[in-house]
Amino acid sequence: MKNQLKPFVLLASILLSACNSGGSTSSSTVPVISKTDLNLIFVPSMEQDEANLSITGYNHSLLFGQLLNKVTNGHVNAIYSFMPESQLINGFPNVAPLQTIQNYALLNSQGVIVSLPGSADEIASMINTIMGANNSGNFIFTLPIDLINQTLDKLGTNPSLSFDYNQVTSPHNYVILSVHDLQQITATTYNDNLTAATTFPSVNVNANSACFESSVSFTFSPKDPALVNKDETVYFVRHAEAHPVPDFDNGDYVCQGQWRVIASPPILQAKIGKLPDYVYSSDSSEAIEDTMEQDYIRPSLTVNPFTIYYNMQLSLVPASQFAWSDHDQMAQYFFTDSKFDKKTILVGWEHKNIDEAIKYLITEIYGQKLPDNFPSWDGKDYDTIWKVRINKEGDLTFSNTCEGIATSSLPTSCPAF
Repeated sequence: MKNQLKPFVLLASILLSACNSGGSTSSSTVPVISKTDLNLIFVPSMEQDEANLSITGYNHSLLFGQLLNKVTNGHVNAIYSFMPESQLINGFPNVAPLQTIQNYALLNSQGVIVSLPGSADEIASMINTIMGANNSGNFIFTLPIDLINQTLDKLGTNPSLSFDYNQVTSPHNYVILSVHDLQQITATTYNDNLTAATTFPSVNVNANSACFESSVSFTFSPKDPALVNKDETVYFVRHAEAHPVPDFDNGDYVCQGQWRVIASPPILQAKIGKLPDYVYSSDSSEAIEDTMEQDYIRPSLTVNPFTIYYNMQLSLVPASQFAWSDHDQMAQYFFTDSKFDKKTILVGWEHKNIDEAIKYLITEIYGQKLPDNFPSWDGKDYDTIWKVRINKEGDLTFSNTCEGIATSSLPTSCPAF
């Protein structure tokens, strides 16, 4: 498992020295933490609706990101989040912890390591190693509430003594475990004192821009109708705006992207004409590149606000099924698996692989030649929507449209909440 680390003996020594220091609870809005301490900050999932954040939880996460940014003063060593597939809620992966911490990560231009499993023993072992390797710095851990408490129990337990802390009992609680030296650890549970709105956040964007692509429509008949789904419609959107600096990528979108994803749900719904049966994206716990520790979270976090807005759940294609960059498996998954017969699906993915998957579908699965003017998804285009409609006979119609939100029209600073 990614980032599965062996425990250090050092942690036991630290806890033996510190376990009598006790825990405390504070309602301070912006706690002051020492830059010279090692600060382990445990953040719970905000208010949830099944496996997803509720609208209140989403608003809470936006406010909390700004609060936590003040707490850490813009200094963060690493952000770890719960792996969604570690916990299925009514069959859906628990994406709420990742959505909870994403705004904080965005404000710090920091990637998220989506590696925390559903086992408190394993999480404690990972934290054990971090504590053994670092004397100072800020490390964030975002988890379901019960798993935070279980992890703190594991961290503070040894054969004769227990580490004292006050449990997290609410999405408004978070815990800072500050390690000053081998003789002093303090555990403080804070209340964020935030009041989140119950309506979806509103941002003012121009949604009347011309589409990046010219409008086209093509129809193809299958070489073997038995091989493809029937009466299915799939809408593909690219993830929101990525980092514009060459050779830098933390797996998240940038501030312009946050404007887009908050504004887009009703726009997408109007383009689709009804609520889709499913909303899918690639696995957010999969690395953006083999050489990078940060994970590829922006496709899922681009369509996640849509599911929050419409009280739906987000489905992820686990990396164990196929990698986000495996375009032929992507085409087969969405268009040759009969579970999607008579279904409408919204899919958020990486643009090159949307492009290659649809072309593979037409040329390999359908056995047809692409028209000369068939579009290729441009690297500067975050606005386009590709639609694939397969009728009851298996005939495929490809067409394109857009959200009407030009990247150049979006502010480069994040919206304030």
